[in-house]
Amino acid sequence: MDLLPDSDQAAIAETFRQFLEAELPLQRLQNATGNTTNDLDCWPDMARLGWFGIALEENIGGAGLSAVEEILLCIEAGKQLVCPTLIATMLAARLAAGTGDDTLACRIIAGEHTIALGMPLQSTLTSTDAYTGDVLLLGHIGEQRPCDYLLVASQEASWLLNLCGTEIPVHGHASIDNRLPIQRITLNHLPAEASAASSAVEIYRHGQLLSAAMAVGLAARVKDLSVAYASEREQFGRPIGSFQSIKHYCADMALRCEAALSLLTQASLELGENSAAANFDVPAAKLLASDAAIQNAEHAIQIHGAMGFTREMSIHHFLKRAHVLASVFGDSRTLLEIIAAQPTPA
Repeated sequence: MDLLPDSDQAAIAETFRQFLEAELPLQRLQNATGNTTNDLDCWPDMARLGWFGIALEENIGGAGLSAVEEILLCIEAGKQLVCPTLIATMLAARLAAGTGDDTLACRIIAGEHTIALGMPLQSTLTSTDAYTGDVLLLGHIGEQRPCDYLLVASQEASWLLNLCGTEIPVHGHASIDNRLPIQRITLNHLPAEASAASSAVEIYRHGQLLSAAMAVGLAARVKDLSVAYASEREQFGRPIGSFQSIKHYCADMALRCEAALSLLTQASLELGENSAAANFDVPAAKLLASDAAIQNAEHAIQIHGAMGFTREMSIHHFLKRAHVLASVFGDSRTLLEIIAAQPTPA
């Protein structure tokens, strides 16, 4: 199995990188007021570039590519700490297309709707036609950037819920990531515009793959920032990168990135080929990527020294986002349970 991107995929990844660095630089996190950023300002441009349906069929407005291109996009998005709304939008289009609603899928791919990512607070399946219960919503509803739809995915079922014109009780919820507000909303038998029980595991697993890719990008970005800082910062007349302890930190960060990226790439190829090994490797990739993101962000703070603990540096945003990504589509306990239930790939 060739885990290296071909020339076309490398060119696509470079396009992703150039656009995101130009339109959503890390400085926006420092300059943002309150707990909002301008990520959604770029949604129309992303839609025109075909990013929301990059792996879906061309007859519904997709680009007809594969899961590999999806993870390349999410890796670059993770490096810029793009809002997980990107994942929700890609999954919502996939869910709508999978349930036969090509019209809705086409509208989502075209960027006509804003999709929020919801984390269900209970695992009991009540109905696939409607959703009842509390959900943690990553983003905003009814404020400056309202969301049209809410994607809620679990191992039992997946729902795409229309929030327009619906009175929904909203409760504030503490968020570790002050640039990604979280709200708890209570839904009472809200009808689903698209839902699935038979393909719920597929949507949930795809969410694991995309969130793992974001975590890999995050881990790689803090590694690069730390290496650059260690090369410039001097103590005792020498760059701190020449000290053995800092070298070990940077080497460990690089190893985590390589291990997480390799397993992620293998999992995406297996998923694209509908291989049974993906049932094991996708949650394993999510677990490994989440660990790499958290540990690399923690080590990055240590390498940056006293400055690493200040709000003037962007490093703390990476650590906070890493913890958020580690909790979506299965925390470490859930992922270990899923992995333990699967046969080890041959």
